[in-house]
Amino acid sequence: MAQAATRAERMVGVRANILNTAKRLFLEQGYKKTTIRQIVQESGITSGSIYNLFENKDAVFSAITNELCQVIVDEVEKRFSDKPLEYHYAAILAVELYAIEKKSVFRELYYEAYTEPKIFEALLHTHLDLADHYLAEADCMGYLKPDEYYARMLLSKGAMLGYMQAFDFDRTGPVRVLRRELASLILLSLGLKKRDIKDLYSFMLEIEDECSEIIEVILDSVHQS
Repeated sequence: MAQAATRAERMVGVRANILNTAKRLFLEQGYKKTTIRQIVQESGITSGSIYNLFENKDAVFSAITNELCQVIVDEVEKRFSDKPLEYHYAAILAVELYAIEKKSVFRELYYEAYTEPKIFEALLHTHLDLADHYLAEADCMGYLKPDEYYARMLLSKGAMLGYMQAFDFDRTGPVRVLRRELASLILLSLGLKKRDIKDLYSFMLEIEDECSEIIEVILDSVHQS
C-alpha cells in the first residue's frame, strides 16, 4: 500500500511538472512553437512519463485551459464576493475578452482552443457548467430546453472566434464596440433580459483594472510554478 501511495504521489508530481512547464512554454512562445519534445526536455522527465499521462499535446493543452479557467474563477469569486452570481459570470467573460484583446499570446492560445474540436468541446462543457452555476438564480434560462441551451452556448462561443480574428484584420474597428456587441450577444443568447445585460456590461466596464490584474495573476502563477 505504501509503495502504491508513493507511486501515486510521484505521478501527481510528474503531472504538475509537465503542466507547469507546458504552461510557461505556451505563454512564452505560443502553442504552435511548443512541442512535446520541448516539454519533455524542459521539465526533465522521460517521454514515456508524459505519454503515460497525456495522449498528445492537445491533451496537455486541454488540461492547462481547465487550470487557467479555474484561476480566473477563483480570482473573480475572491474579488467580487459581494456581487450576485450573474455578475461573477460577467466578470469571467470580461477577463477572457480583455485577455484576448490585450495579450497576443492569450489570443493565440484561445484561438487554438477554439479551433481544435476536442479542446473546444471540453471548453464548451466547462462554460456550460459555469453558466449553470452562476446564472441559476438569474431567472433567465428556465424556458430553454437543454438542447437549445447547448446550441446557444455553442454558437455564442463560435462568435468569440470572430472576435479573436478581428484583431488581425486590416480594419478592426473600435475594440470597445466589438467587445460590447460580443458580450451582449453571449449574455442575450443565455436568456438574460436586455435591461440586465445593460447593467452587467456597465459592470464589465467598471472592472477593467481588476481584469488586467487578474491577467497578471495568471502570468505570475505560471512563472512561479
